Amino acid sequence: MKPGTAIKHSTHAYWMWTLVSGLFCLFLTHFSRGKQAAKILLGAFSGYLVTDHYAAYNDYPATNISQLRHLLRHFLKIMSAADKPASLANAYY
Repeated sequence: MKPGTAIKHSTHAYWMWTLVSGLFCLFLTHFSRGKQAAKILLGAFSGYLVTDHYAAYNDYPATNISQLRHLLRHFLKIMSAADKPASLANAYY
């Protein structure tokens, strides 16, 4: 299954959330891909959180570390907009 793909059951779509540590792996199937599901999965977590830079994690006080491939994607987008000042301001988002 490709990351970010919904699991479809009948007429409903669900998202698979995964939490992995050195000791365990936890899966959560939820109807939402938003902050609501992140709060259920992470609770009062604090520490290092490696994410795909998805906005659902923005409310966490944890040190949010983006995956390298997502940082590279943002960097390439900024570099391609560098010669166009108007688009450079919006390149990151």
